[in-house]
Amino acid sequence: MVEVNVNDPLLHCVLTGKYANGKKRICLIQYEKLKKLCFNCGRLGHEIELCPHPKDENATATPYGPWMKAPMETKWPPPFLRRGVVYCHHLAEESATNASK
Repeated sequence: MVEVNVNDPLLHCVLTGKYANGKKRICLIQYEKLKKLCFNCGRLGHEIELCPHPKDENATATPYGPWMKAPMETKWPPPFLRRGVVYCHHLAEESATNASK
């Protein structure tokens, strides 16, 4: 289980290195059991319709979206990756205590 500060935006990706051509290599992060996630500010506890944080008028999109919510039926990692192999998929579980704040 991963603990997160619910007052800060959730991480949406992690830089994991660079490819040989110099382009950045990132891993997108998905979270399990999210109740309310704002796709404007990336914070827990409210949704975009009730977001208290002003939207950046110059931004064409935010890095947050429904893709951050891991499907409930997905078991990760699959059995063949559970033997200490490093894999590029991160899941965090929102604790019930953090969700109520």
